[in-house]
Amino acid sequence: MFSFRVSPLLEQEDLALTKGKIGIICDQTAWDPLTGSYIWEHFKKKGRLAYLYKVDNELLQSNIEIHQLKEIDALIIELQDTGSRYSKILHTIYSLFSILHNNNIPLPIYIVDRVNPGGRQVEGTQLKAGYRSAIGLEGIPHRHGLTLGEMANYFYNKLNAKFPLHVISYKASLINKVMMPWSIPPAENYAGLFTPNFFSGQYLWEGTNVSCGIGTTRPYEIFGAPFFSELQDYNKEIGRDNWNNPNNPIYDDGVKLRWCEFFPRYNKWAGIKCYGFQLLLNPNYQYHSLAHSLRIMNFIYKNCSSFSFVNKTTSENEAIEIDKKEIELLLGDKELIDYVKGYSNWEDVKEHIKLEEQKWIKKTKKIILYEEETLFRIK
Repeated sequence: MFSFRVSPLLEQEDLALTKGKIGIICDQTAWDPLTGSYIWEHFKKKGRLAYLYKVDNELLQSNIEIHQLKEIDALIIELQDTGSRYSKILHTIYSLFSILHNNNIPLPIYIVDRVNPGGRQVEGTQLKAGYRSAIGLEGIPHRHGLTLGEMANYFYNKLNAKFPLHVISYKASLINKVMMPWSIPPAENYAGLFTPNFFSGQYLWEGTNVSCGIGTTRPYEIFGAPFFSELQDYNKEIGRDNWNNPNNPIYDDGVKLRWCEFFPRYNKWAGIKCYGFQLLLNPNYQYHSLAHSLRIMNFIYKNCSSFSFVNKTTSENEAIEIDKKEIELLLGDKELIDYVKGYSNWEDVKEHIKLEEQKWIKKTKKIILYEEETLFRIK
């Protein structure tokens, strides 16, 4: 049973919510500006909070046990997604839904929906079989354009699940009227207003030895490495200002490229001088971060001898084939992987991305909950 509700969670009259034992999955964004408290505090005061699962850098599903799901009357999920498939939140929800479905647990799930900070723009290709990991589920594009409630609806339909799923419209919550979706960062280093414009593409540097600006005040807007100094000779040949010349291989209408130097305080190249670029949005054009980042990576691969792809990091991908590099898991598509390594041309890849985006928009048409907000791609 699925329902889409237009009144706030705490106004719902379901007995499971008003009388039952409650489990809550939340993060730091589940804060109510009117009360100055978090959603779990409301149920704790009433003595009905049975389990609280806080999302952090660890995978949540490892902390959820089947017996706990059978001991509660309702599970509330209030999380802020980044709008990208790299989010561990999507992996957590899909894993939870799979547990409920496969074990025939009729636990009512309440998703308190939020605005997608990445908007309705779709970017990239759907992740292919063999590349699934905690930072990428099969079939999801790099920038999906859905709210978390819509993504839950997508998973629910994909599994053909039968447990009760209720999505509370983000329009029912005052928080979405008085706070922007990035007011409380939904993820570590997801800094603010401009981050969603760059995240789907610039996150790819995590699979390389290039810093994507983590450790600076502008993560995902700044990127570079000490060996980018190799580009200075290239820079001198074309003239520094010509990074923004339309004939330059990494030019893009949507941004201005500012050559810069920076010192990350932590993460890659901590305390070491890096050379690189800052991406500055051009308000007169739309920007496709993934497409631009792919072209930049292809350029760096060809022009920086010290550039390399790193092996998998942390245990988050432990269930995945060990022969995959991090960049392969992030790209999730052999055609994109071949392109960044210089094995194919941009026109073919661009057409491939276009078709994949069109497929995703068509596939998700029936699960959109806010009909006035259609998904779109940059043509």
